[in-house]
Amino acid sequence: MAHPQRVEAGPRPGTASDTGRAAWSTEQAADLRRRARAKLDLPHPIDAVEAAAHAERNTPTSALRISLFQMLKRDDQPVLRTRNGAPSIRVQRLAVEERVEDSPSLGSRMEALRERADRRARIEAAAETNLAEVTVPEASPYGIDAVLNREVSWPPAAVEKARDPSEA
Repeated sequence: MAHPQRVEAGPRPGTASDTGRAAWSTEQAADLRRRARAKLDLPHPIDAVEAAAHAERNTPTSALRISLFQMLKRDDQPVLRTRNGAPSIRVQRLAVEERVEDSPSLGSRMEALRERADRRARIEAAAETNLAEVTVPEASPYGIDAVLNREVSWPPAAVEKARDPSEA
């Protein structure tokens, strides 16, 4: 007896897999506003809402990771600090601030997001500084207040002192 062949259906026109998530989201929002139920891709809104929530959390987490990475590098090897570290930290702080302005509920989650970002920042800082990962503090020396507010001027005082011949 022959087995029936399975026919793979391609993406339905107007679905996220057909048009791309950004276009699909925009179209679905417009259809919701118009209450055009027949056009809604009903099986996928839960996934879309969860993906949007993930993206909302991921943006500040990524910015915190970059800030932590730069701060760990600056503190572990002060003489090897580069000019791009301080501006990078400042730009990432602005990214966090802007995301919290856009989504105030993230403000209460900042410490948890910092903890999540810290794991990757430690690995990256160890690799970038050519130090063994065990030399990078296992527990972050920075709370969320330090990550978002600590002074990160250029050039750092340690570098200026190392360059000052009168200190020798």
